Amino acid sequence: MAKKKSVNIPLYYQIYDHFKTLIKNEELSEGEALLPERELANMFKVSRATIRQALQKLEEDNLIYRLHGSGTFVSHKTIKQELSAFYSFYEETVKAGKTPSSRVLSYETVSTNKELAEIFKIASSVNIMHIKRLRLIDNEPVMYEDTFIPLNRFRNFKPELLNEKPMYSIFKEQYGVSFDKATEAFSSLIVKDKSILENLGYKGEASCMLIKRITYEKNRIIEYTVSYARGDKYEYKVVLNNIEK
Repeated sequence: MAKKKSVNIPLYYQIYDHFKTLIKNEELSEGEALLPERELANMFKVSRATIRQALQKLEEDNLIYRLHGSGTFVSHKTIKQELSAFYSFYEETVKAGKTPSSRVLSYETVSTNKELAEIFKIASSVNIMHIKRLRLIDNEPVMYEDTFIPLNRFRNFKPELLNEKPMYSIFKEQYGVSFDKATEAFSSLIVKDKSILENLGYKGEASCMLIKRITYEKNRIIEYTVSYARGDKYEYKVVLNNIEK
């Protein structure tokens, strides 16, 4: 049903606000297709240019997304991660009422180069395992990961198990790991690597959040992961406690 027009508010914004309310109230479901521009223009009795302007603002707010040749759809809700304590992708996704999964893309044993040797604080040419995997939420790709783990701590590690079970669960159950802490560094990056882009569902260069995570056990580094996260699917929030209390 067309929304009643207000002379004080631009038409495109009224239409934007109409759909925003429907999406926020879950009257339009995640992944649900919107009507084509022509039909929306007829429904609201406005020009297609006005509809495009409203849709553009909805897209800028990550409320909808467009697929060339397929149409316009309601966006899936982002996973909001609070950065105040040690967390895992799997556990936080489950808490959000979503279904997490992983897909191992490749794995190999490699010798540490200078950069990795400095990160792990070990000698060069020590064998470590390099695992590439895709993290998904409700079967939708949200993060591409390059993970490195030391084989002298995780002997006979079987990466294919990551398709079925969270890595940290394997670490704890099979290797008795007790996590001390983890550090993460964030930055924005224009991704040009075709493999990463294709796995994340992009058709061309795209901006992603780059996350570098180092995990410790008794002050020893046991994991280094470089993640490329889709900004429209994942959101981080930092908690700043008052240290003057």
